[in-house]
Amino acid sequence: MQGSCWAWASDGSPPLNGRYPAARDATVSPTETFGDVLKHWRSRAGLSLHQLEKAVGMSATNLSRIERGLVGPPTTEWLDKLAAALGAPRSRLYRAAGRIPPSDEDDRTDVIEAILTDPDFTQEEKSFLVNAVKFVRQHRGIRHQGPK
Repeated sequence: MQGSCWAWASDGSPPLNGRYPAARDATVSPTETFGDVLKHWRSRAGLSLHQLEKAVGMSATNLSRIERGLVGPPTTEWLDKLAAALGAPRSRLYRAAGRIPPSDEDDRTDVIEAILTDPDFTQEEKSFLVNAVKFVRQHRGIRHQGPK
């Protein structure tokens, strides 16, 4: 197994009742843990634990432990790999893990990433919405740097 997510809580204390308390911010509900967020994005991507294991190189066992809150969120290196494999906004995983997202640029791609990963939109609707977001950003002087 590459890397390990076994760690003490961010304040140095051990996990409570074998579960890590969830990191909180404005984008994470009071009852939502990092594991909940990870499981949501994995389900949304239609991946099993074993498929995600193959995509990122972290064992399915460890991924399951994270989803169940038995271990804390992984390192930023793993957050980046998970976000890429799941099509999730990096900033969403960072915030759910109680970490500061790497850059403001990532926040600007969240809207487009959310549109592209939303299963409720047709390809035609996704194309229209992405073009609309790019048009608005272009006319506000904000250039999109993410995937096209």
